Amino acid sequence: MSNCLEVAFKTNVTKPRRQSLVVKTADWQLLEKPWRPILLLALAETELPAADEEESDSPTRRRPSGGRGRNRRGGRGSSGPMDSLPSAVEMLLPSDYSSAYRLAVLMVHKLLNKEEWEEEWETTEKSLRETCLEKGVHPVWLDLAQRTAVLGQFAAFPKAKVTKAKAGKKVKLDLAFINPLNTEDLIAAIEAISVTVTDAESQVALRNIVSQLSSGRQLHPAEVLYQLEGQASALSVLLALASGKDPTESLERLKEIDAELAEQLNDLHMLRQGKVLDWKKSRTAKGNHSLAAARQLLAWENPPDAAAKLSSKQLAEGLELLREHTTNAVQMEKIMWWRLNALHKEGKSEETIQLLTSLKLDHHTELSTLAPLLSELSGDVIDQWLLEQIPILDDGSLVALIQMKSLPLHIRSMAAKNLSHESSEAWESVFPLLIDIYTQSMELNLLAHMVTSNDLVPISHPYETLLVSHLLDAGSNNELWIESPSSPKICSIGSS
Repeated sequence: MSNCLEVAFKTNVTKPRRQSLVVKTADWQLLEKPWRPILLLALAETELPAADEEESDSPTRRRPSGGRGRNRRGGRGSSGPMDSLPSAVEMLLPSDYSSAYRLAVLMVHKLLNKEEWEEEWETTEKSLRETCLEKGVHPVWLDLAQRTAVLGQFAAFPKAKVTKAKAGKKVKLDLAFINPLNTEDLIAAIEAISVTVTDAESQVALRNIVSQLSSGRQLHPAEVLYQLEGQASALSVLLALASGKDPTESLERLKEIDAELAEQLNDLHMLRQGKVLDWKKSRTAKGNHSLAAARQLLAWENPPDAAAKLSSKQLAEGLELLREHTTNAVQMEKIMWWRLNALHKEGKSEETIQLLTSLKLDHHTELSTLAPLLSELSGDVIDQWLLEQIPILDDGSLVALIQMKSLPLHIRSMAAKNLSHESSEAWESVFPLLIDIYTQSMELNLLAHMVTSNDLVPISHPYETLLVSHLLDAGSNNELWIESPSSPKICSIGSS
């Protein structure tokens, strides 16, 4: 109230402008509605009705008997100063309102609504006046008395001693251990911690945040909310994380108040950026709250290579967490391969084979992690499963299969046949291996094509070249040798 009066009367502005200035302030937003009519009467410097006006039946002085009316400025839902003022009857009974406020409301009704005033109410009026004379009133009532004659008698009351406003309440920060992207948790945290905020601007800004969250709108915190001090700094951190701002400065302030909360929220912040501070600590985050759950999930979305050494049970738990809360297929695949390797190392061969053959690989599957396991496993079931997967694997995975010399020859040969055109980088990287594979598997036409398509092959692989040339010459398919530009080199090998 005092701040609103100061805004209105600190400069020489017209009466209409006073109200427009005041209603834009945070203090007006925080002022309870029953108090606003009192303030507006002061802003308008309302005078007592003239004698001829008192005797008239002017409708402007009569409070509507039913419902809320519209003031002269009209507009649907608009209301005048008197509309939110409690009735005189409400002030006759003891309530949470102060004696000064009850007396002020009675005086407004008595002086501005004389037609509705009842003489028996004057007993309560007198009693409240005596209380104010005895105990004094808040200094703001004396300010109001100077602005409007309706409250002029308050100038005669002694000024009560006002206790200094206490700092914000102390609260437990348990509700700040949350994932700030969880709307319900963030609203609960704001409502619990906002009592530690004392300035009007921040309080109004927090109300706006709750409104944004409740309506599902995009979050736009006011700049002042990133600068909160003390326990309220927890809200600064949460709002920064929720809106994608850098929480570093607010984390430093929070660290002085609650080091554990600051550490956990900082860990969340770093994990969201893909930076792992202590993977084990994040993975095993303790607490039955959304902050711990978020840190655990983010830890599994950013596993270090050392995580491959975990037990199959631990990896299964991480895999299940990812399946429930994310669509990060790359990480799920990586952890699945780790789990398969762990099962094999634990001697659970049957479970390993059953799990492996239940999987359906795709074009983006990375087989390099699975290579050691495939090298050690054997059997018709595994071989058949691999043959079924080969047609859908990319060149990188096919190269990995070709390079696994422990795999059966027919599997490596099938992988080679599915490689991209011979001009591809993958083809070039395993070219020597393909010659060996086609030679051992007696894929003569494919081998002959490799020999005749590269002038260096007859020199680097003379025996394979002679083998394929003699075998094809002995058969009916000798066109490759007749048409090949490498024929002189091949002949020279045979004559040497």
